[in-house]
Parts: sequence; structure tokens; C-alpha cells
Amino acid sequence: MALNDLAILTAEEGDLAGARPLLEDALTQNRALGQNERAAKNLSNLGELCWYLGERDAAKTYREQARELLTQQGDTRGLVVLLNNLGNAEREAGNPSTARAYLTESLRLARGLGDKKNVFTVLESLADLSLDAGDANQAARLLAASEAQHVLAGVPVPAALHESHSRRRDAVRARFAPSVDFDVAWASGSALSLDQAITLALGENGDPVSGG
Repeated sequence: MALNDLAILTAEEGDLAGARPLLEDALTQNRALGQNERAAKNLSNLGELCWYLGERDAAKTYREQARELLTQQGDTRGLVVLLNNLGNAEREAGNPSTARAYLTESLRLARGLGDKKNVFTVLESLADLSLDAGDANQAARLLAASEAQHVLAGVPVPAALHESHSRRRDAVRARFAPSVDFDVAWASGSALSLDQAITLALGENGDPVSGG
């Protein structure tokens, strides 16, 4: 079994600390062999692992190194995922402007690829950012647009994510009073086309954007 795969298995079994040296060894080997694609994957995984271990600075360093390699290789799809992760990390760290920069770059790249699945994911990340900024209306519209477009695209939300989606929706709903305002905002977002939702999220419709 490859070291990267063994590290992922170790992490999935709950041994996050034990997974780290395996990933570091894999990274060292792949760098020595000039296997930049695999090294980028190792770096991305180390970034995720360090984030969950609470080592925020190390996580950011690994992710930025992964970003450099992915850019060199022209791996746009990999960049979409990595930038979304970077954006979410910066949002959780209380840096909304930096988070928004990462997330909007991720969304633009995903739009250029026609990568609907990742467009949906980044729209949801930007909805979280809007909610943090106190813009519940924007958050509701983006979430509703993402959920509606999942259905239209025939890309159902994975069962494992149903609970987190429900929690996110409930968190947005709780910011509305009365609840009818939530229903209006949700209906408005559900009626958006995918292009309209992206335009809204990026602020390309001329409206001010929230969350940085």
C-alpha cells in the first residue's frame, strides 16, 4: 500500500497524529523522485491533517506549497478544491477578506471548468461567509441556489452530507424573523439559474458583497 493511502487509512481509523509522519515520508519520497503530482496531493492532505490537529500555521504552509505545485502543473481542478479549503480555513480563523479572496478565485476557476459539483460546494462556502457577516438573506439565496442546482444537474447531495446541510439551513433560518422572510429569500435563491447564482456570489451583479 502506498504511504499516502496508508496515511489516509490511519487517519480514518482516528490516529491523526500517526498519519502525519506517513504523509511526510510520502512527500519526501515523491519530491526526491520528482513526482510533483503526488507531492501536491501529499501537501494537500498534510494541510487538511494539520488543520484538524489544530496546527493552523503548518496547515496553511502545506496548503500554500500545494497551491504552488498545482499551479505549476496546471491542475485547475485540484486548485479549485484547495482554494475552497483555504477559504474555509481562513473563515474559521476569523479572516473574512482573505477567505473571500480564496473562495471567489475557486468559484471563478470552477465556473471556467464547468465543474458544477465544485461550484455548488463553493457557493455553500460563500453562504457560510455571508452568514458570518450578518447577511442572512444572501446566505439563504446562495444555499437555496446550490440545493436547487444539485437537483437540476442530477447531482444529489451525498447522504453523508444531508445532516450538515440541514444544520446549515437551520442556522440561516434562525437569523430571520419572521420566518416568512426566510421562505421568500429561499424561494428567490431557488429560482436562480446557476450563472445567476455565481454572479450573485461574486458580486458581479453590482450589488455589494458580504463577508469581506
